[in-house]
Amino acid sequence: EVKPKEEKEEDRFIEKLKGQDSDKKLAETPLEEILAPGDYRRHLQDPFYVNKFKFFYRFRSSKEVTDMQTEIAKYYKKPKFLAMKYMSIGKTGDKKSPKTIKVLQFGQPGTGKNVILVSALRGCEWVSPQSTTHTALALIGRMKTTLELLRSVRFHIISLANPEGFDYSRRKSPASARHWCKNRRVAHGAHGADLSRNWGKDGISWGFGKRGKEGANHMSFQGHSNFSEPESRILKRYIEHFATGRGRVALLDVRCCGASITPPQLYRSDLEEKVNVDWAATLLAKHVTPEANKYAVIKRDPEFHKGNTGQMIDWAHSEAMVDHAYTVDIKSSSLTTRANHALISEEPFLMLSAHLERATVLVAQLLLAMPIDPDSEPVNSNFPGRDLTDAPPASSNTLRGGGSDHKKKKKKKI
Repeated sequence: EVKPKEEKEEDRFIEKLKGQDSDKKLAETPLEEILAPGDYRRHLQDPFYVNKFKFFYRFRSSKEVTDMQTEIAKYYKKPKFLAMKYMSIGKTGDKKSPKTIKVLQFGQPGTGKNVILVSALRGCEWVSPQSTTHTALALIGRMKTTLELLRSVRFHIISLANPEGFDYSRRKSPASARHWCKNRRVAHGAHGADLSRNWGKDGISWGFGKRGKEGANHMSFQGHSNFSEPESRILKRYIEHFATGRGRVALLDVRCCGASITPPQLYRSDLEEKVNVDWAATLLAKHVTPEANKYAVIKRDPEFHKGNTGQMIDWAHSEAMVDHAYTVDIKSSSLTTRANHALISEEPFLMLSAHLERATVLVAQLLLAMPIDPDSEPVNSNFPGRDLTDAPPASSNTLRGGGSDHKKKKKKKI
């Protein structure tokens, strides 16, 4: 029987994976054994998760997400091989009150295999930071089944790539705030830029459509120049740090809620393609969900244009030499409760998070199938940044996951 082309590619991938994995533990382990099917909470009694799971069932501010990730970093500091870090890697562009972009790192450092998740480039996507935080907590908390993976790959979770735009979109007034997706920097007469369209080379992969003052008022404004925004430049520097030398990198641009996988646009003919990204995207779409409704693979247009410009994954794959770069638009339906739109329904969120967790493990396995060139530069392991785990602990109200975003002020007696 002659196998279809897709199945032949998958067989070759499995053989490559076996070649890189000397004890065969990861190569011969089905995804269902690394990530047991069903609700994370039902089959695993991780005490930290049991105490904090309510955090995920209400939309949270950037401060609350930061507090939770700080607690995760502190709690799981003891397993030394995890080399758990929570650090700031740079400041945003708001002149009045700049915030810091933070990353949660875990997994064996110095392996040369790095998986980077970036979410909330568009500030109006509220659930993405919580889904990436849940993925981090699930991968660490499972431990028994993910142990070998954590010993082989370093994970980097950047949940809030646009913290100012994210917090502004959560304001109750003006009414238009909910639909604000750009950052909040004011420059050259423009208020904010769409960070998901600020990447690439001018005239090659960036700069198509309205530019300058002509497009400044649009929510999809791509910026006055490529990498014009501080947030984009910080992330660019971070990704390049791990992609250079003999390191291997996978990058997931996490969005919500379209149930699709988008591969990068290939535009450099001078590069020898080491990865069949279209096949890998099809593999992700096929295995990211155990349900019958599979994810769609978005076909990229052959040329760049105003609706296809400045994407992070295109720059990452063609310029930063990131091996695997995909936009994962996680699936969601009926995410908020009918009674209160600030609350998140449990079952849809757990399904959404399970899909992202599977996608994260799959790209990690794809990386493990790729050899590291022993003759190239050393593996980059440490990125300069400020460790945040020594910061004062957050309020217990936030960390239990209950209550409102702010403490109630006591009324003064008259």
